[in-house]
Amino acid sequence: MKIRGIKRGQNIELLESVDSIPDGAEVIVDLEPSSTKCVDISVGDR
Repeated sequence: MKIRGIKRGQNIELLESVDSIPDGAEVIVDLEPSSTKCVDISVGDR
């Protein structure tokens, strides 16, 4: 099964639902960087 996600610090947020794996189940993750680029956008004065 391949699923896309976004790495945020030490967490990876999944972009699709994974109903076939129950909560609390251990999974093995094989990381492969996406070919898309990340862009930070600032809005207004901060």
